Amino acid sequence: MEARKRKFCVYCKPEDINDATFRYVEVIRRGLREAGGEDLGITWSDATLRRADDVVSISCMPAARVMWKHPGARLIHWFQGIEAVERRFLHGGWRGWGRYVIWSALEYLVLRKARLKLFVSEEMRHFLGDDRLGKGRSLSFPCYNADPLPAPVGTAGRYASLDLVYAGSLYKWQRVEDVLATFQLLSQARPEATLTLFTREVERARALCKAMGLTQVTVESVSPAELVTALQRFSYGFILREDIAINRVSTPTKLSTYMAAGVIPVLTEATPALSRLLELVPYKVIVREPTQHREIADSLLDMARAAPSPAQVHAAFATVFSADFNDAVHARRIAEALAADLR
Repeated sequence: MEARKRKFCVYCKPEDINDATFRYVEVIRRGLREAGGEDLGITWSDATLRRADDVVSISCMPAARVMWKHPGARLIHWFQGIEAVERRFLHGGWRGWGRYVIWSALEYLVLRKARLKLFVSEEMRHFLGDDRLGKGRSLSFPCYNADPLPAPVGTAGRYASLDLVYAGSLYKWQRVEDVLATFQLLSQARPEATLTLFTREVERARALCKAMGLTQVTVESVSPAELVTALQRFSYGFILREDIAINRVSTPTKLSTYMAAGVIPVLTEATPALSRLLELVPYKVIVREPTQHREIADSLLDMARAAPSPAQVHAAFATVFSADFNDAVHARRIAEALAADLR
């Protein structure tokens, strides 16, 4: 008699699946299907939850609900971020500390109870204490949301030009003011240099530019579906970060988006997992602090003088997509971990 297939679902609210989470969740589902599971879909229904043998959670509160409502399920949890620290950072004061205590307890509970834990970096796994407190199995793989283009894009002079871009929000820790300050220096040496900000916060971005006397910066809003195509006309893209715990454990999807379009990333050491992903890639700029405007500007000027070809950049980036931004690789790792857990 054929063994019954294990059923699984992703237990979360519909709004929890967005541009930043969709790809990672789909890789997890693919891994469970490759392990022989029957997919019940993404749901917030308790009835569907109780039908599942395996349940995927992507935030600590839903994970706690799974443990309460369906304690017999095998829990698979994706730690998107360090939720307790994020809540303390966002809310501040006693309210922030109260949330920090609650979410710290939830993180501890999930670390102890989940049978498979997924982290976006080894830094996150160590920060949360999985190597000390955790039981079960653990895997780390980065966040990404784009696929490489099949062929190089751009003319031979693409990287000799300083056509700079920043894509994202204007949160303080994104250090957009440092992007603008770096561009100010660059434009003194290369007046033809350009900077474009792709953000939904168009009016606020324009106000920032105006406050710094930068009238030549272009500010636009593009949809996530249009972003990779829009980025293909740029040479260098910023991912500057403040050196705080939230950033040190993160792997922003922005890196894969830039690289998919052939945009050379400009990073800080505040995201060590990204630096590690790019360890063998020669086409990058990495500095210690986002305030090192002169160092960033000088490195960009040096890169523009060296002017690698689009084919060279495409080939170097392809190695990262093959090893680290690869759905098949990570789905197989998940399937193997789940199979081993049942033995």
